[in-house]
Amino acid sequence: MEIISIDNVNMADYGKTSTGEVYKIHVKITDIESRAKEIIQSISNSSWINNLGIIEQLSYSARAKKTIEKLVKEIFEKVDNVISEEFGEYLVSESAKDSLINHMRHTSIPLAEMWKEKKTGNPGFDFHTESPSNLISFGEAKYSSNSNPHTVAINQIVGFINEDKDTMELVD
Repeated sequence: MEIISIDNVNMADYGKTSTGEVYKIHVKITDIESRAKEIIQSISNSSWINNLGIIEQLSYSARAKKTIEKLVKEIFEKVDNVISEEFGEYLVSESAKDSLINHMRHTSIPLAEMWKEKKTGNPGFDFHTESPSNLISFGEAKYSSNSNPHTVAINQIVGFINEDKDTMELVD
């Protein structure tokens, strides 16, 4: 994964006012198969569960185990130099999360499927990180091989916020 650019976006250039900071990180994936292997290593690391209480360890271990098996066997091990739509979404999600961790000093939170109730295709945000100011960042990933999916992602994020999915996920 190669970072092409990191820019602080001036929202006034788009006719918007914002008190927060908005960044654009342009990432280029140079080796799809290697990136798939890195993602397998990342999602297979369940050491985060050890920091939880005993009940939470049992619950999240059961969820994570089935999810890891499904993702590795049905998606990531089948990757070659062609990006499927399903793998593409994970590629975007993990690359966005890693960019925040490596270049914006965020702390990793495991892939949402590891701790949510569904094995894949989770019903809320795709990834989460903790910012240096102790705020939880919620991320939504979309992939398309032939169009720009930004509008789809933004509309889904607005819907999630309107449905309080960000607040619902705070407990986890």
